[in-house]
Amino acid sequence: MKNLLNSNQKIKYLLIVLLMFVISLLVLTKYSFNPSNNIEVCDKMSSNELKVMCYSMFLKQYKYCSLVGTSSSICVDFVSSSLDLNESLCMGLEDYQKSSCIFSLAIKNKDPNICNLLGGNDTISSCYFSLSPYLDELPLNEEFCNKISEESLRFVCLTKLTRDASLCENIKQEPFEKANCLAVASKNIGYCQNATNSDYCLLLVALDNNDSALCEKISTEVSKVDCLLQIKKDISYCDNFEGTWKDYCILNFFKLKNLNII
Repeated sequence: MKNLLNSNQKIKYLLIVLLMFVISLLVLTKYSFNPSNNIEVCDKMSSNELKVMCYSMFLKQYKYCSLVGTSSSICVDFVSSSLDLNESLCMGLEDYQKSSCIFSLAIKNKDPNICNLLGGNDTISSCYFSLSPYLDELPLNEEFCNKISEESLRFVCLTKLTRDASLCENIKQEPFEKANCLAVASKNIGYCQNATNSDYCLLLVALDNNDSALCEKISTEVSKVDCLLQIKKDISYCDNFEGTWKDYCILNFFKLKNLNII
């Protein structure tokens, strides 16, 4: 009887150990790093402002964006990227939320025609401008390029299509931006020294050539983050940054992933 009791106790003990192991495995699986749905990443952020943006994005709630004051539009863009985007949803929103939703929908679907939902030349042009960092992801055509009201960006777009550097000479209203166009057309970052914003020029050339080494030459952290993520498509590159910029990089990774850019 005593041996049987000891045997039963051993079996019970083994079952308890096995149960604890299964529970532990389930917990680890649930909370392992999953870029698509792991909201716990927000807790690790050092900036309260970015924490709010992070939670807003994962919870898909615009209402919390009012807590970050002047950065609310950035927060709204993060939230828009996370929504189950469709035309009906976007058209049911108001003000900047509506615009941001449509911008995100256009980027996610790689369809610039969605910008036409906004109505009004200025807002449509702004939507096209919001697509400009993702020119390499879009099915470019001459019609799309010609709808971009910003002269220099319009010819950068056309140059990417044709690789005709002579088109850059058409830039008259923004003469200092001609350098961007020439740099893209010739794949020569030397032109960027003459650009109004040399970092933006480097970004355009880096993305056009899928060259992460050029990203490293960018001095502005926000542009460097965008550049590295779009080319490397890997959240581990956020470890190249510290503090707030690392947090921003992580948020941007999720945003670009939500929009099917990475």
